[in-house]
Amino acid sequence: MSDTGSLHVLRQANLVREEPRGRQRYYHLEPQPLDEVREWLHPFEHYWRARMRSLRDLLDEENP
Repeated sequence: MSDTGSLHVLRQANLVREEPRGRQRYYHLEPQPLDEVREWLHPFEHYWRARMRSLRDLLDEENP
C-alpha cells in the first residue's frame, strides 16, 4: 500500500487529521480513537501478564 493509501485508511479511522496548507498537506495524529482500543485490550493485558508471570515462575523453578 502506498503512503497515500495508508494515510487514507488512517483518515477513515479518524487516527489522523489532514491540514492542507497551500500545495502541502500536514497530518496530525488523533490518538483519542485508540483509547477505545486500549480499554478493550486492558483485560487481555492483565490475563497475559499473569500467564507470562506464571510461565516465568515455572521456568525459574525448573532451572534454578
